[in-house]
Amino acid sequence: MPHLTSFSTRTLAGLLILLTSTATLQAAPFAFVSVSSPGNRAVRVIDMDTLTVERSLTNVGDEPSRMVATNDRKVIFLSSWRSSGSGLSAAGQIYRIDTAFRRVTAVANVGARQNRTVALSPDEQRVYTWKQVTEDGVTRLDLAVLDATTLSELASTTLPTDMCLATAYDIRVHPDGRILLSGCQDGLRIADPDTLALTFVGPMPSGNPRLLGFTPQGDAVLTPAIGGVSAFGITGIAAMHLQTGAIKAVTWGLAGSSFPGFPTGSAAFRMTRVQRPSDPPDNPLFVFSYFTANGNSPVAYATADDLALDPPRLTGLVDLGPMSSFGADPAGEQGIGGRLGGLRRVSIDASEPVLITDGINLSMTGVDTLTDIIVIDQPYAFVFADGLEGN
Repeated sequence: MPHLTSFSTRTLAGLLILLTSTATLQAAPFAFVSVSSPGNRAVRVIDMDTLTVERSLTNVGDEPSRMVATNDRKVIFLSSWRSSGSGLSAAGQIYRIDTAFRRVTAVANVGARQNRTVALSPDEQRVYTWKQVTEDGVTRLDLAVLDATTLSELASTTLPTDMCLATAYDIRVHPDGRILLSGCQDGLRIADPDTLALTFVGPMPSGNPRLLGFTPQGDAVLTPAIGGVSAFGITGIAAMHLQTGAIKAVTWGLAGSSFPGFPTGSAAFRMTRVQRPSDPPDNPLFVFSYFTANGNSPVAYATADDLALDPPRLTGLVDLGPMSSFGADPAGEQGIGGRLGGLRRVSIDASEPVLITDGINLSMTGVDTLTDIIVIDQPYAFVFADGLEGN
């Protein structure tokens, strides 16, 4: 018996050393990146320290795209699409991913729409997505509400088919719980989180129905605006008031005289919140990335205080190379951007320039306009892995 006790003690000590050393080695943040192209349909987990692929979740449908995470980033919800074939019908899909264990814990087929949006309620109990259904030869489009743990459907409400079926686009949740629905031909709608009753706000400022985020005071949603983009000209972003539908252009507040230009056709693409170590909790940085098919658009940024001005303004602009999607780590010190086949690492600072590429890049097939990026600070919980993570 003493021999067995001694063996167990040595084994336990060795395991603790292994755990400690592994945690030290894996202290850098990790980026979850959705990629979607033939032969490359996955969520890649990127070690930010080395910019290498740590793991891949490959059983995530045929078109993994938009993602949303819980506040602690322990769970990611991914929207995807299953094409018809092999006896299966086409289906919109939502996946629930445990970021510590790097595995899918739930999946739901939601209607028959190739939608690319997913949203999460402020209490993190409900997930929202589109649900297209055909019954008795009649097709309708619903806003579906799913349980955030099981992904079972809790409720739904039908949108005006004549206005929304073909063009419904983004779903984004306001901090107070209201659900914004864009892409309907007549304009923006808001669903009540309790009753799902729909309220029409008004026409959106451009034909681009993308919803970027909200002003710090929560009175307006930020969305791409009509017209081209140019430094010292227009930012290509508008603030749409949620009560009145009034639209106000976001302006530039750039100091200096020399800034990178925007290629033709550039449009605002994503808005990412970054809480740097020196930022007060109520005044984080917001990074705005743009996309165009005609080159590489620069990246703009502003603090919450800048966006709370009347009119809101962007105060920084920097050329980081190919970068339309962007994610930042919880500590606000590192970021990673992606565009059309590549990823690049970004350092985040409190002084100018706020964003700097550090020369570490990674070619990756499948990084495209559907790509989303969420960065976490958890190493892989390998000790508890059960072999079902979906390499």
